[in-house]
Amino acid sequence: SAMGCYYRSAMIHDELGAFQESFLHLTAAYRMFNAMRQEAGVTEDFQFVAASFQAIFSHSEHHTNSNNPAGTAQTLKKSDIIRIFDGDSSLLELGLNVLLRLAQSSFSLSDNPEVTSKLYEDALQLIMLTWDWKDALALNSNFGASLGLAEGTLDDTTTTNNTNNSANTPNTGHSSNTPLSPHRLKRVKTMSSDIDATSFGLKDPTIVFPILAGIAALYRNNKLQDDKSRNKESTLYDLSLVLARTSPAYLPHLICAMCLQRTLLFELGRVKESLTMAEGIASMYNEAEHAGVIIKAYGDNRVPYTIMMHVQLLRIVGFFNKSFTTMNNVLATLPEMTHLHSVGMTVYPAISVMMLEGSQRYALKVFRNYLSLEKERGGYNFFKESNPLFLEALETAVCYEQFTVQKDLSFYLAHCDCVNAQAIEAKILNKEYLPVDGNSRSMLYDTLSSFGTSIEHCCGFMLLLRARMTSKRIEMRPAERSALVLKYLTVALEYENFHISTCMEPEQRSVLPTSPSTKVKMVPIDRLAFAHFGSLITKACILIMLAYFEPEGPATTTTAAAASLSPNNAQNNSPTNAPLPDKAECIAQASACLQQCEEIGTRLGYHFITLHAGVYLEILGLDTRRGKQLQVQALDAMQAMNGPKEFALVFDSVIEAFPILERFKIKYTMLSD
Repeated sequence: SAMGCYYRSAMIHDELGAFQESFLHLTAAYRMFNAMRQEAGVTEDFQFVAASFQAIFSHSEHHTNSNNPAGTAQTLKKSDIIRIFDGDSSLLELGLNVLLRLAQSSFSLSDNPEVTSKLYEDALQLIMLTWDWKDALALNSNFGASLGLAEGTLDDTTTTNNTNNSANTPNTGHSSNTPLSPHRLKRVKTMSSDIDATSFGLKDPTIVFPILAGIAALYRNNKLQDDKSRNKESTLYDLSLVLARTSPAYLPHLICAMCLQRTLLFELGRVKESLTMAEGIASMYNEAEHAGVIIKAYGDNRVPYTIMMHVQLLRIVGFFNKSFTTMNNVLATLPEMTHLHSVGMTVYPAISVMMLEGSQRYALKVFRNYLSLEKERGGYNFFKESNPLFLEALETAVCYEQFTVQKDLSFYLAHCDCVNAQAIEAKILNKEYLPVDGNSRSMLYDTLSSFGTSIEHCCGFMLLLRARMTSKRIEMRPAERSALVLKYLTVALEYENFHISTCMEPEQRSVLPTSPSTKVKMVPIDRLAFAHFGSLITKACILIMLAYFEPEGPATTTTAAAASLSPNNAQNNSPTNAPLPDKAECIAQASACLQQCEEIGTRLGYHFITLHAGVYLEILGLDTRRGKQLQVQALDAMQAMNGPKEFALVFDSVIEAFPILERFKIKYTMLSD
């Protein structure tokens, strides 16, 4: 069929990461599907009804009266579905996949939640009409009630009189007690006599899982309204878990539902529950057995990504050994992964953890292997803008390691001569990776932020390392060297200021500034703590370098540095007459950054963030006494969590990240014998 041709073409584009092209082909497939509905005599009102999904959350109000009041519209029945698909069950499943994939694509590429909701609603209603729910209802009757299912109310194919009598029922409006928004029907055709209605139906009901996940995503991303505790989103995950447990065959969908619930628990601040659920996911998941099923159903595989986000959480909480083991287990499966987007979703959070622990050489190796995998499979579009940038950042970090360990700049100087490195640096310094005139970030930027990293922080971090190495380039003329160092620092500060602003939200979400002069108290977004504290640390380092910056040679233009100090001017590219910020101001702001890190780490129990705050308070010379206190506080807490013996075994990795902690080695490793 034409619908099938468009759908298959869309899936080919999707595999290549050409999501926009895939979306266009899915739209064409949907038009074919809609034409089939019209040919079957079924027309519908596409006006989105705000309460479409209310039956899922408050079934009692919809089922107190089983009889429709006279004069209301007739909802879609199984006989209508049989006419639409001409009794072909395989065509039904194709139509459902078109609705599902178009909804998934619409959610990602367009800001039109009404359309996305309508597509999911249509798909869910088709499932309700064509799947035999008896087994699920027998195991858990609340599940059926929650979805608005009542035995005998949906299948009209066994009652010929009812079907015939309803054929000319006028459409007078929306029914108030139907679980989903009713469809206006025009029954001009009757069911073909050669179709066996009993043989028609949904043979594989697993498509309900990605549909429930998709509806939940609308609530998770505030496209549909939920309460503060996110009860509607949670209910959808509960429904998925209940249904997934009805058969061992649904194990991949059980794992996916657990992944989504794990994310919800984490974002609600229920860290211990989140960690426990993630451990269960990691123990149940098998790449070879489950990945193909998950990718086919959901469009990508979020399980390795979820486990890697679990690794991030393990690391900042302070479970070093678990984070090492879990990350290595996931990385070992990368060559087996067939879906490139899922591989990218796994690699990016992995390299962010490696960079945090000072394993930049290993991170570079993993990232290069990922890029080789992309190249071998014909390229991939989604990460094409970020891949060269992160590769350059990792290569710069390795150059910096060579410089700090061996006091050797030759590796960096050779790297600076590379055409690709020069091109990336030019784009960064021209601020091409910052949104223009306050425009919203692209889908790629937001996706990377959800991975615990960001393009803006990548740029700021890279420029800081370049500034440090450039300041030691004795072959450069003093004035040239000074100007380049200052440019690196001021632009880096703009990138970090912008990223930090994306990690904050108003203390009261309903309160928005009424004018530019209105001040609203901003607080950290807890779910972004991993990325947030990285930018705070980098910003503190930039500020300290600026505080002690002394121009060499002729007078150097330094007005941009003062402008960059204000987060409000993070996107202001125009020149300013502000003077170079004084040393005291830079030091005060650097101290404030580390105080924010301390607050985040202490409040959330993220001991590795607290440790960072303590280490940088000391090495930046801001507050040595307080820094040492925080170091001991964090190390003691991590020792208590891991157990003295286990913590002793991994303490060398802590020293690798922070050589300054060598002085504590005897204290924390004496139990290892």
